[in-house]
Amino acid sequence: MAALMKRLSKTEDPVERRNHWPKVRAELLSHEQGELAEVYPALSTSEATRDIVARHSQEAGQLKEAIAGVDDHDFASLAWGAAFEHLFTLVQQHVSEEENDFFPRAQEVIAEDQSKVILERYEVAKKAAKVPSH
Repeated sequence: MAALMKRLSKTEDPVERRNHWPKVRAELLSHEQGELAEVYPALSTSEATRDIVARHSQEAGQLKEAIAGVDDHDFASLAWGAAFEHLFTLVQQHVSEEENDFFPRAQEVIAEDQSKVILERYEVAKKAAKVPSH
């Protein structure tokens, strides 16, 4: 997904944007739905990771707003490119924070077998959340 987002951030071609945006949008939304349904509720059960849940909730709201911002613009407009670039930056920051802070801290409080169960349930929730895009 990162490679596709990078590609979209560099193009001004409205056809390419139109062709790829629905996949990016669906993937981002389903990823967040899966996390909100399965990953972060598990982290909310430990005092050591509750702050992560609050931070993620705030970031998830920002990501949804940024996605809506991209949706609000015509694929051929400069505004679409700017809105997508803003979204791309947020996604990169979010992924970095999850990989470098949230998930390492979560591994300290969640047993490996429980982590595997959460991952499986996340994948199911993510798949169920995939909806046709615009």
